[in-house]
Amino acid sequence: MESEESSFGCEDLESIIGETDANGHWIIQDTAVPEALEGEGEEEQRGPETIYMYEGRDYSKVDEKDQKTFEELLSG
Repeated sequence: MESEESSFGCEDLESIIGETDANGHWIIQDTAVPEALEGEGEEEQRGPETIYMYEGRDYSKVDEKDQKTFEELLSG
């Protein structure tokens, strides 16, 4: 796989997508947790419970101030 823009060999491709055995089956490498993720809490790894949570604020609940501003926008 060579072109004028970039060139790499089979070894480079294997380092990117992984290796196969003689039968063409993917060889699964050790999937240890990277050091950067070690020690993180379960909550941090899972993410928020709903799509409405962002930086600790629940945007699924309508704030009175937001409702008033919305109504003013609609009225013109």
